[in-house]
Amino acid sequence: MRVHLKSLLVLALVFVALPFPALGQSAAGNGQEFPTILLPEGYAIEKVVSGLTYPTSVAWDDDGTMFVAEAGGQFLEEPPPSRILRVDRENGEVTEFVNLFDDGMTDPIGGMSWYDGNFYITHRDADDRTGAVSRVSPEGEVTQLFSGFLDSQSEHPLSDIQPGPDGRLYIGTGPAANSAVVGIDIAAFVERSPELHTTPCQDITLVGANFQTPDFRTEDPSDLTLTGAYVPFGTETTPGQVIPGTVKCGGAVIAFDPESDVPEESLAVYAWGMRNVIGVAWDAEGNLYAAVNGFDVRGSRPVNDEYDATYVVEEGEWYGWPDYSAALEPLTDPKFDSPDSLQAPVVVEGQPLGKALGPVIDHAASGLTVADPSLVYGLHGFNSSPSKLAVAPESWGEFAGQVFVAEWGDLAPNTNPLRDKPAGYQVVRINPETGLAEPFVRNIEAGPASRQEARLEGIERPIDVKFGPDGAMYIVDYGIANVNPARAADGQVPYEFPPETGAVWWVFQADGNAAVATGSEPLVASSPTGGEMTPQADTEMVADVATPMGASEDMSLSSIDVMLFDVEGEEVGTATFTEGDDGEVAVTVMAEGIPAGEHGIHVHDVGVCDPSGPEPFATAGGHFNPTGTQHGGPDDPNAHAGDLGNITSNEELTLTTDRFMMLEGPMSLRDVDGSALLIHAQEDDLTTDPAGNSGGRIACGVIVSPEGSPAAGTPTA
Repeated sequence: MRVHLKSLLVLALVFVALPFPALGQSAAGNGQEFPTILLPEGYAIEKVVSGLTYPTSVAWDDDGTMFVAEAGGQFLEEPPPSRILRVDRENGEVTEFVNLFDDGMTDPIGGMSWYDGNFYITHRDADDRTGAVSRVSPEGEVTQLFSGFLDSQSEHPLSDIQPGPDGRLYIGTGPAANSAVVGIDIAAFVERSPELHTTPCQDITLVGANFQTPDFRTEDPSDLTLTGAYVPFGTETTPGQVIPGTVKCGGAVIAFDPESDVPEESLAVYAWGMRNVIGVAWDAEGNLYAAVNGFDVRGSRPVNDEYDATYVVEEGEWYGWPDYSAALEPLTDPKFDSPDSLQAPVVVEGQPLGKALGPVIDHAASGLTVADPSLVYGLHGFNSSPSKLAVAPESWGEFAGQVFVAEWGDLAPNTNPLRDKPAGYQVVRINPETGLAEPFVRNIEAGPASRQEARLEGIERPIDVKFGPDGAMYIVDYGIANVNPARAADGQVPYEFPPETGAVWWVFQADGNAAVATGSEPLVASSPTGGEMTPQADTEMVADVATPMGASEDMSLSSIDVMLFDVEGEEVGTATFTEGDDGEVAVTVMAEGIPAGEHGIHVHDVGVCDPSGPEPFATAGGHFNPTGTQHGGPDDPNAHAGDLGNITSNEELTLTTDRFMMLEGPMSLRDVDGSALLIHAQEDDLTTDPAGNSGGRIACGVIVSPEGSPAAGTPTA
C-alpha cells in the first residue's frame, strides 16, 4: 500500500514527536537474558555469534549453512582482514571460509549474497580503490568480475548485492561526498585518490555553482579554493558545463547478469539519484525496495534534511539527489538550510551568491524529472542510516510481506553538529498503512547498548537484517563505532571501531513457529588473521566522543574553556566558546590581568601560544579568516570570521557569532592547525587591515591545539 506523501509527512511529524511505542517485553532467549533489548510480545532473541569484527552481511548456502562477511575496513582501510566466516551452529563452530587479504583483495566487504551456487561480494579493487564485485566459489576461490566504480574511493563504497527475480544481481552504490561536492570533510579520501568525484548515471548539465573552502592540500591554512559539483576537489565548474554519465555511477541501483561471459558488459543502471543505497530487497510481487542513507549536515554543501528514506524503486527513475530531499522535496525550501557557520560561500562565474542552498544540476537542460513522491515507501528519522532490509515471510503472520530495515545509527556530531539525540540503532518495520518506520527491535533507551552500561549485552549498530531458512529473523550487528577526532591526524576518518564487538542476533517467534531456541551461549568468532588490531580500538569501553584536542576532559565537542596567559606565563583571563543548536557560538571572555582600557581581541589561525621570540605569540598566525575577507568589527558581515572587536580590562565580553563553529565544517575552529584567542596591546579601530592597528600581542590562549602541540591553556615557554 502506498500512502500519499503529504499525509505521510504529517504522520511522520506526529510520530517523531511521540515517545517510542511500548514493544511489549524485555528480551530473553532460552538461557540468555538481554534486559536492555525490547521486542514485541511473542518474540524472543538470542545472540548466536559474538566476537565479530565489522560484520556487514549474512547469507546461507543451499545446505542452509550460515555465512557472515566481515568488512575488514570501514570507511578507510583497517588492519583486520576482509573475510567470510562459516557458522556451524550444530557443531558450535565458527571458522574462516575465505580471507580476501590472502587473495590480494582489499576491504571493505560491503555486501554478500548466495546465488546459484556461489557467493557474490562487493568490495574495493586492491589497485585503485574503486568499487568492485567478485564471485566466491563453494571452495573459496575468489574471482573479481569487474571494478571501476570511482565513487567507492570515497566514504561511500559499494554496499548490498542481491539477486533479483529476473536472474540478474543488483548492487547498491553510494556517491562520493555528502551532496555531490567534494570538500574538506573527506580530505582523507582525497589524499588517497586525488581525482575522486561524484559520477552521474547520465549526462547532466551543471548550473556552475562553486563552493569556497580552505584548501587542505597546501601548507598555508589561509589558502582557499573553489570546488564545483561532480568534479575533483579544487576544480571549478561553469554554467552549462556537461558532465558525462557512466554506468558505473554513484547513488544508484545497478544490475548485471552474473551468467554472462563478460558480466561487466551487462552492467545497466536500473534507477539513480539516491544518496547512498545501502540495501536492496524484493517482495513476493516483484517490487524492489531500497534503503538509503540520507544527507548529512557536513561538507561544503550541508543539507539539514528531515528524514532518511526507503523507496520503491522503479526502473528508469531519478530520485532527485543531490537537489531533492529524502521525501523528494526541492532543497530550495528554506527548511533544509543549515546555519551560515556550517555553509561554504557559493560563487558562480566569479560572482559571490551568499550561502543559500540551491541546486547544482540544471534539471531542464539535463532532461531530469524527479520521481513521483508515491515512491517514498517509508520515512526514517534523519541520520538514522537505513541500511540493509528484508521482507518478512508468510510464517510471520500479521507481519508477513512487511519490509524490515536495519538502522545503523548516526555519527553525530561529525555528520550533524545540530543533532542532540541519537537516531537509529534499531531494526524497524515499515508500517504499510502509515509509511512510517516503527521500532521492532531496539534498546530500552534510544542509542547503542554501549552507552547504556550494557556493552555487548544489547543492540549496537544493526547493519543487515535477513530471514533465514528457519523463518527466523537474523540481525547483523556491526558493533561499536565511536567518534574520535584525534584519528584524523593519522590520515584516518575521525572515528574508531573496537574490533570483536560485532554479533549476529536471532529473533524468533516464541510460540514455536520458528526453529526451537538453542538456549546455548553464542558462538565466538575466531580472531582475524593477517594483521594486528587497530591500536585505538581495544576491547575496553570507549568513550562515545573522545576529548577534543585543546578541550577540558569534561567538555563536549561543542563547548571549550580557554585559559589566557601573558608573555610571562601568568594566567590573565578565561574564555568559553559554546555552540548552540542553532549553529551560533556564544563567546564569553573575562580578562583581569591585562592593562586597563580597551584591547583588540581576535581568534587566530593556529593553536600555538609561544611567547618567545621578537614578537610574542607570533606562532598563533594571523586572524581566523577562511573566506579571505577584510578586517572589521564583530557586527560587520564582511569582516574576518575571527574579528571579535574589543575587550575592556576587568569587564566581561559576551557576544554570539555564526561566522565560525566549534564542530566540524568549513568554518570550524577545529581545522588541522587548531586555533587561538589573542588579546592585543591597543584598541582595535575595527577598520584597518589586517588587525585594526591593535598593536602587539599581550595574551594568548589555545582554543584547539594542532596535533603535537601543548594542551589548551599551556603556553610554550
